[in-house]
Amino acid sequence: MNVRKTLMRWLDRGDAVEATGDPNAAVEIANVSIFDGPRLVTLLADRGIEAHGIEATTDGLHFSAQTRMRILVRRSEAGAAVAALRDHGLPI
Repeated sequence: MNVRKTLMRWLDRGDAVEATGDPNAAVEIANVSIFDGPRLVTLLADRGIEAHGIEATTDGLHFSAQTRMRILVRRSEAGAAVAALRDHGLPI
């Protein structure tokens, strides 16, 4: 693995949501299309889960574009949020 990929993995907070730690810490539960992101944040809010969407950069061969959105929730609500998105049909 090269240095850039390692650094990006660290900045993305790893590959999995950790069960331990501060229950109020923000954790990423999904990385979705920027077109689906706001709708999914609203879906979670309708179910009483505070969620935030952060635009993410997708690297191409010769350019970078913000085409993805990271969905973040409190660690304590991550399980319920993932279940809500799965119930909605999102393959997480």
